[in-house]
Amino acid sequence: FFFLMIRRPPRSTQSRSSAASDVYKRQVVSTQSTWGGIVIKKVLNSMETKKENYISQGFNDKQKKVYDSVYNKILASKTLNNIQDEEKRSFFNDDKQIARFCIARDFKEDKAYQMWENWVSWWLSFAPDKIEESSISNCLKSGKAFYFKSDKNGYPTLYILTRRHHPGAASLEEEQRFGIYLVEQGIRLAEKDGVDKINIVYDRTGFTMKNFDKNILKVMQNTAKTLSEYYAERLNAFYVLKANFFFKMMFGIVKKFMSKRTTDKIIVLNDNKDLLKFFNPDCLMLEHGGTCDFQYSYRDAKVVDSNLNEQEDEEQEKVISKEVAQEYDLKEDEYLECEDKKCCLLYTSPSPRDS
Repeated sequence: FFFLMIRRPPRSTQSRSSAASDVYKRQVVSTQSTWGGIVIKKVLNSMETKKENYISQGFNDKQKKVYDSVYNKILASKTLNNIQDEEKRSFFNDDKQIARFCIARDFKEDKAYQMWENWVSWWLSFAPDKIEESSISNCLKSGKAFYFKSDKNGYPTLYILTRRHHPGAASLEEEQRFGIYLVEQGIRLAEKDGVDKINIVYDRTGFTMKNFDKNILKVMQNTAKTLSEYYAERLNAFYVLKANFFFKMMFGIVKKFMSKRTTDKIIVLNDNKDLLKFFNPDCLMLEHGGTCDFQYSYRDAKVVDSNLNEQEDEEQEKVISKEVAQEYDLKEDEYLECEDKKCCLLYTSPSPRDS
């Protein structure tokens, strides 16, 4: 499925991976504390701290003014002051998170503040940091999504292998939790390595209509909306392998919930080896032109790529595309115009922008 973004192995065991929870154990140091398994840096409510944040974000004077206003508004808000737990307050008042909301809402003060309010409300009700592996075990066993190493800039990379999605193997509720779980794990990996974003490699190799799940489209929509509203500025680049008109149709449904800043980070590659422009060979699996003989596993569950060498049935895909497009009010010419069936002109392919 689309944006359901388990893990990459620790540096000492990167030839094989397990999603065991000890991968993410943290050592707590004097300048940090934990809440819900997430490392929280103590926030210093001072102009000095905020000035350092401006430098890292590259804010201009006008943007600094908006940030200061949003920041102070949050400090004075009932929402924040009604939270009694000091660590939770620090988490929700994190200056970098506030800066991301400002960027995501183009430095519109009211919109940035409202985004923060919505995020706090959603976090407290959904509790994404408390998702248990037992509640997403079917997805974990499938091997359809996992983190593996980083790109040349140090951003952790999530691989989504569509050939490993089996309709009905997990409930839609589990699929939804799995997506949020992956985002949370990616953020932890990124912050551990001193960065704040992740990459996604969406690999359609071996995808056939056996993997198509009409019901999952609702999950895709909900997840895209969740990422857009509650995980601002966490995506560095989204690489698509083996794209065709069917992918374009799927993307047409989901992009309604995505900002232009996000869609600008989508890079369609015509060949798996094109990933070498962004990754070192020792950070890519063999199937993607790298040198790592990586095998994903979760508690010894076997992952089977039964249709790895099968070809897509494009005629069947066209029939299904029309049915789905009608249901979601998507115009046919929005997904069938695809030169040489490669979709190489769907999006530009610049280097990933760290924005």
